[in-house]
Amino acid sequence: IPFDAYGGFAKLSVTVPTMTADVPKTVAALRLKKSEFLEKRRVKKERAAAGLEDEDEKREKESLKAERKGKEREKKDKGRGGRLGAVSVTLTIVDEAVTCVISVAEKVEKAEK
Repeated sequence: IPFDAYGGFAKLSVTVPTMTADVPKTVAALRLKKSEFLEKRRVKKERAAAGLEDEDEKREKESLKAERKGKEREKKDKGRGGRLGAVSVTLTIVDEAVTCVISVAEKVEKAEK
């Protein structure tokens, strides 16, 4: 079996036949996957003809929105580290013992005028 074929089997979630005895099971699994695909395609065409939105497209849009929100949160969180104040890190190595001390200065409030 060519190496590229393994990716195709994995994409379809079908086990790769390792012995000749496994081939009929694999062919049956591939036929089942094909029939499932054709059924999904038929339903998708019917929904499009009826003017309804495709369920797969809905899921795709929702996942893209969630992904965008996650990226926006990451951007917001990146700049927050500097607001806490001064941070100092001391690393001490004695023989095989390593000691790491992290000190964070408390935030100084500005006095009201």
